[in-house]
Amino acid sequence: MTESLTHQVSHSRSFKAAIMFLIFLALISLTASIIANDKPLFVKTHSGFWFPVFSGETYYNQDLRFADLAVMTTDTITVLMPPVRYAPGATDIENSGFKSPGQTQFKDDGGTRKMLNGWERHHLGTGKRGEDILSGLIHGTRVSLSAGIYCTIIAGFIGILLGCLAGYFGDRGITIPRGVAITITIGLLPAWFYGFNIRTYLITADIPVSTIAATLQATASIIGFISVVAISALPGLLLSYLPFFRSKVSLPVDWFICRIIEIVNSLPKLIIIISIAAVSRPSMANIILLIGLTYWTDIARMTRSEIMRIRNTDYIASAKSSGASPWRIMFKQALPNALPVISVALVACTASAILTESSLSFLGLGVPVDIVTWGSLLAGAREQFDAWWLVVFPGTMVFLTILSLNKIADTISSNK
Repeated sequence: MTESLTHQVSHSRSFKAAIMFLIFLALISLTASIIANDKPLFVKTHSGFWFPVFSGETYYNQDLRFADLAVMTTDTITVLMPPVRYAPGATDIENSGFKSPGQTQFKDDGGTRKMLNGWERHHLGTGKRGEDILSGLIHGTRVSLSAGIYCTIIAGFIGILLGCLAGYFGDRGITIPRGVAITITIGLLPAWFYGFNIRTYLITADIPVSTIAATLQATASIIGFISVVAISALPGLLLSYLPFFRSKVSLPVDWFICRIIEIVNSLPKLIIIISIAAVSRPSMANIILLIGLTYWTDIARMTRSEIMRIRNTDYIASAKSSGASPWRIMFKQALPNALPVISVALVACTASAILTESSLSFLGLGVPVDIVTWGSLLAGAREQFDAWWLVVFPGTMVFLTILSLNKIADTISSNK
């Protein structure tokens, strides 16, 4: 009894710690430009005042970055600088060549070299070109969290929609007249030809340009496919006036969606993402889209299994007897009750997306070179094996983030 209580207390504390860490990361990502930047937060002169960080003003004075105080006041100017006075990826020639956190760092002060102290220092060291690692970690937090959230939104939308359809309707929940089923079956071949076969070159040509453009072309192909299938159903509607073609047949929705999930799961997701990212234009949006379009299967499977359980409950039967439509029951009754279980898959998807984005950044694929991420900071250690700070600090951030998300998913799963 005592051991069980101790385990529950420890479990609760670790869950709270994971939540607090993610909240901390969220605050860091929202205020990254305020915390780490080489532009002043606030500048006031006799002629007026402005906020260079927020307004995008080009005002910049190299000497202000090395002010001894956070607020420097003279007769003519008041300047408020960020706590970390380096922009992510900005070059500092005086401290290039992998300066460690404890190593002596210098600045050029009117032709003489002076030591950096206090606010001036690169507190977590520098990279090959003198880029500040602490600034990179702060701004990399925004990139990683954004990638995880947006990928989860895309994957969650696809997975939840398909999982609900497969779990609620099954193979017998949707019926159509036999005539419509026959004409649709006949129309699948021309639909595939006009929707995908003759448009393959358009999708292939757009992949090196942009994954978004290729996705739009693929979406247009899907719309064309559905349109041809819909047109082919019109003769079936006419045939359904005859007794033989009027009888209902079931659409195997569950079978079809499960086969799609099996096909996607059988493919090496990371290899596909790397292959497409390697030939497409570097873009963070491309990476988010690629990850989101390939990581939805676990969400769909978990949604399907939970909806299948819920559809046999008494309150769903009561909703059916009241005359509610299947779509209303599915989205208003079944799905809200399945969200606690689905949230486990969503959190796990976020962790996988962050880890995948970091891996791609480490390999130098897909992400523009001017965007600093945790993975790109880790990649810098390949050029200098003695630069332990390039491994420890970004690696710790990735590790703690994934650990926190997994802990949250585990807690939700154990309490559902």
